[in-house]
Amino acid sequence: MSLDANTDDDLREALALGDEAAWYSFHQRYTERLIRYARAVIKNDDLARDIVQSVMVALVRNRKQLNEVRDFEAYLFSAVRRDLWRALKQERKEAAILVPLDRASVTETAAYETSASHNAMTLVDDRDFLTLALTRLSSEQKMIIELRYFGELTFERIATILELPLGTVVSRFRAGLQQMRAIVEDQA
Repeated sequence: MSLDANTDDDLREALALGDEAAWYSFHQRYTERLIRYARAVIKNDDLARDIVQSVMVALVRNRKQLNEVRDFEAYLFSAVRRDLWRALKQERKEAAILVPLDRASVTETAAYETSASHNAMTLVDDRDFLTLALTRLSSEQKMIIELRYFGELTFERIATILELPLGTVVSRFRAGLQQMRAIVEDQA
């Protein structure tokens, strides 16, 4: 059986022993999903990649402790989530001190856009509007929606990561989507 067909438990055990082929298989299996999730939360591609990379490096450094991990996928998303919140907290501190120059230049550039790129600008506006609607949710609802759509996780995995009952995760997910729909309909 190839390493790609192995279960997370097999990978975790092989990683704990320092198996390089298992590391490659693990990297192929999870990196892009973790980056997609991190990018959705932090809205910064470079920082999202850095966070995922630091989680990967930490796994190699602490590989002997992997034998204690019960749910490998939940462990990975929890580690990325933890580092994302640290980065967001740091980013908020810096934003209070610094003026976000990149936003000002985007606004000025958008004023000079030609009508040919109007559709592209509309898509950006729609994405920004959905992002705004997402920010109006409770932090828990937002996290559940991000893990579901950007992390591509099942409700069971999300419940494990957030340490919530499955029914609570599902009901908060549905309530969050209903709130977002109401916000979109109010603006239409």
